[in-house]
Parts: sequence; C-alpha cells; structure tokens
Amino acid sequence: MYPRHFPPLHTGSSEFIEIRNQGGLYVDKTGFFRKLLETTPAKSGGIPPLAHQFQFLARPRRFGKSLLVSTLEAWFQGIPPDRTIPADDTPSRALVSPPQGWSVPKWLWQGLDADAWHGVHGWHPVLRLDMSVVSRSSATSMRSDLGFEMANLARGWADRGVPWGTGVLPPMPQADGDPAMALRNIVDGLYRHYRATVVVVVDEYDAPLHRFIGGVKGADEALASLHDFYAVLKACQSQVYLVFLTGISRFSRVNLFSALNNLVDWSDRPTAAALCGFTQNELETCFTPYLEWIESETPELAGGHLRDGLRAHYNGYRFGPDPEMPQVYNPFTLLECMRLMEEPGIRRRALAGDFPNMWALSGSPTLLVKLVQQGKSRLPDPSLPWDYRQGTAYRLDAPDFTALMLQSGYYTLKGGGEAPLTVDFPNREVRDTYARDLLAAYDIDFNPARLQPLHAALVNGDMETWVRELTTFFHGLAHQNLTTEAPYRAVLQSLLIAMGVDAHAEKSVWSGDADLVAATAGQTYVMELKFNRSVAAAREQVVHQKAYAEGWAHGSRTVFGVYLNFRREAASNTPPTIECEWELLYSPNA
Repeated sequence: MYPRHFPPLHTGSSEFIEIRNQGGLYVDKTGFFRKLLETTPAKSGGIPPLAHQFQFLARPRRFGKSLLVSTLEAWFQGIPPDRTIPADDTPSRALVSPPQGWSVPKWLWQGLDADAWHGVHGWHPVLRLDMSVVSRSSATSMRSDLGFEMANLARGWADRGVPWGTGVLPPMPQADGDPAMALRNIVDGLYRHYRATVVVVVDEYDAPLHRFIGGVKGADEALASLHDFYAVLKACQSQVYLVFLTGISRFSRVNLFSALNNLVDWSDRPTAAALCGFTQNELETCFTPYLEWIESETPELAGGHLRDGLRAHYNGYRFGPDPEMPQVYNPFTLLECMRLMEEPGIRRRALAGDFPNMWALSGSPTLLVKLVQQGKSRLPDPSLPWDYRQGTAYRLDAPDFTALMLQSGYYTLKGGGEAPLTVDFPNREVRDTYARDLLAAYDIDFNPARLQPLHAALVNGDMETWVRELTTFFHGLAHQNLTTEAPYRAVLQSLLIAMGVDAHAEKSVWSGDADLVAATAGQTYVMELKFNRSVAAAREQVVHQKAYAEGWAHGSRTVFGVYLNFRREAASNTPPTIECEWELLYSPNA
C-alpha cells in the first residue's frame, strides 16, 4: 500500500473543492486560466470584462473536462452555503465579496498558480449544466429530460436562498415547461437576486446528440431543440459574465451555436494544448512519490523501465495540427494505473509490458463498433496525409469515421509542419482496446496467447501456419453474427491490430480499395476477402482487375498477395471453411 502521507488519488471524483479539501493529488492547471480568463480594462472601474465571453473546448471522455468545469465553478463562486465543507477564511483581495454564507477559503487555491491572482474577476453565481443526464433516445424525451434538469437546478438555487416568484424574480421553472424559457428565467433570476452577472458552464454539451449520429430518426428535431436551448445564452448576453462549454466532439458546434458568432474554440490551439491531460513533465514531477515507491517495491521497473512503459501505454494524445504541441496522458487512465500499481500482481504484469487497460471505461466504443459492423468505416493509413479540415466537417446523418475516431480519442494527430499530418492510435492502450471492443462485439474472448502463433507466422512469412491457426481461431467463434463479408474483414483486422501489426481495412490505392493491408517489419500482405465466392475471384481482383499490390512493388518489404474466401451456409450452425491461397508478388532482392 502507498504510504498514508501520499496525497490521495482521486480516481472516483472530479469535484475540485472535494479534491482540495481532502488534500488529493491535483495537477495545477490554473495557470491556463491566465489566457482563458484574460480581461480587458473596465471603462468604469470595478470588475473587468473578459476578453472572450463565450468559450468552447472539445476533449475525449474522461479527459478532465468535468474537473475543469468544477474548477471554474469554484473560481467564480467559491463554496456555496449548502456545502458541508468548513470554510471561513475569505481572502481580502476579491474585488467583490461573496454573499453571506458563501466563502472562498485560502486553502482552495494555496500552492497553485491561482494563489497569486485569484479574485480579479470578482464573485459570480455559477450555473453548471451537466448535459450527460440528457441522454434518452428520442427528441421528445430529450426535451423532457432538459425540462426536468432545469427544474432541478432551480430547486437547488432555491435551497441556496433564491426566492423564486417574489419581487422582480421570475417564478420557479417547472419540469413540464419549455426548457429554453426555463434556462432564460434561471439566468435572469440569479442575475436579479445576486445583482451580479452569471457564469454558465456546460459539461458534455453534445451528449444528448450522440445517439442520433448516423442518421437516426429524430436527429433534426433533437438538433433544433438544442439549438433553441443554447440560443438563450446569446439572448442573455448582458446578464452573463462567461459561458464555457465542453464536449467530446465539434461536429454539432456549428449548427448548435450559430447564434454565438463570437465563440472562441480552444480545442486545437497550442494555448490550451495541455489544459486537460497530463504532460510528461507533469507525470515526472507531480507523481514523483508514487513512481519512486513503485520502483523501490519492484526494482526491475527502475532505470526508466516504468516511465518508458507508462509513456508508451498511456501518452501520445495531441489535440492540434501544430507538431510543437505537447503530447499528453489521459488523466483517468493514468490515475487508475497508478492506483492499481499498489498491487504486486499488477506490477509483475507491467514488467512484461502488460499495463492495465482502462480506456474501455473512458472511451465511447458503441457507435464506432456499430459502424464497423455495418461496413461503413475503415481505419486510415497512418502513412497517408489527412486533411485536418475534415475534423470540423461533421454531419449527424453522415459522420466522417476518421473525424469521429479523432474526436472520441481513439485516434490522435501525428506529424504536421514540414511532415505530412496523419492520424493513428495514440498509444498501446487505445490500440489494444479498440481491437478488443470490436472482437467483443462478435462474442470473441480476447486471449493474447491465442494470437502468438498467428503473429509469429506473419512475421516469419509462414503462410501455411498462418492459415492453419486462423482456421482454428474461427472455428472457436460464435457464428451467428458472421453472415456477410464485413464481419469477417472486421474480425481479421481486429486480430491484426491486437497483435500489434499495422493493419488497415479497405486500403485506398489508385485503382480501388484493398480489403486489408497488413505490414510487419519484413513483409507486406495485400489481402482480399470474399464470402461464399471463390479464391480465384479474390486473386483476380488483387492481381489483375485492380492491381492493388502495385503501390508496394518498389519498397524494402517482401509483398505477398493473400486471397481468402470464407465459406459458410446461411442456415448452418457449423464453423466457416477458410479457403486461402497466396503468392509472392514482389521481392526487394529480385
């Protein structure tokens, strides 16, 4: 067990006040607020206005967005009177003192970059919206959830002393009312009661729309309802000090926030590159006691082995095209790993390179796996340039698969500058989890030991063994989902990815799309798959009709053509028969 004096790892909490009150590990991100909350001089004195009143940040799930929102909430309003945390020492430098019952204790910001300048923005009531609670499957139920959430927020402010429906205050919003009007009344009520402009922070702004991606019925109605809801924030501009929105994707931003023509998007700006996520330097400094304790308990992990393993397994996310932007760790998976490293068994597995995989708990695989199963997606080749403008060209009815993978954190940006900008898995954890999630969709239990013979055969160019092992593998599967060509291609691609082989489905070449291209250190395998057809048809397509292998016929690897036909009777419950032939298409030594 870690020594008791180590700061607690808050893997189960994203509440800034609780983390600080408990002395938990907090990697200081308040220095970024100097740019995000930059002010301009106030002509009449008093609280200076913000340079950017409407702001937006997109990051994958569990990347620290909720903690960021919670930190902003504490920044502007401190600790509410209905919190049980004792806090009675309010700094005197706040330009506007909090209302009675509210407090801004010194320990909240002590030791952080914020300690030297917190208070310059004065005190503001914060309306915090968590849109992840609005997640039902129809536009009507989404609107109902929004109404309930607005009524719940209003009741919370009533508990803090807001007397709805008295004097000039609007009546308390009800769950069955119009959500947009309820939001407007809440902002108006807080502004009038506290005589201070309101800060609105929105967590997971796009959560209500995730289930509508891909042309699901009701998408237009849902988008229109949310557009009207968020348009209130522009209408209340004179009563609002800051609107800060976070979400996973940018695909809905243009449609939802068309009224917010001055919205500043920090998502791919170097200024905010490490606002969410941990840099390598932050790992080395903030996690020093944990790293040193692990290395002392398991000396084989010392000498850089632990840190190199953590970097390869969890680091690698980059959120903009600028190659100088820092790569960061997913904070949730890193904190979870450090927590699990207390256990000797986990440390022994790490010695063999098997670090814990928690991405399945933080990623969003459901939609992506569904698109793969339907044959509507393909993994791009990381060696080919990618047009970054695609990252903002989202449509609910026809999403760009690569952009979805990028925004959800399954891909990250590589290269850029003088080198081509490409996309690829950020690290081993995400690569392995993607493959495992896809295999699980076909009721396939992932067992690395089963893949070792397959991998060795590919590396050695031993195709006879490879086909034999592949047949054995498919004979052990549940076959009810293997009724078309697409699932066979998806399963084979997932197996290759799980082995660590560079594998891409429907590889685009000048003459068409090859089903699969897999590359090892010495070989390139151009694969064509057929279902209930023939090996001859697969060979004809690769070698003659579309000449898929031409693009690799001048490199340093040996190129094989692999022609597969999976044969299975539709009404049969027997395993598929794999017909396979292969031939040498190119040798660098010839």
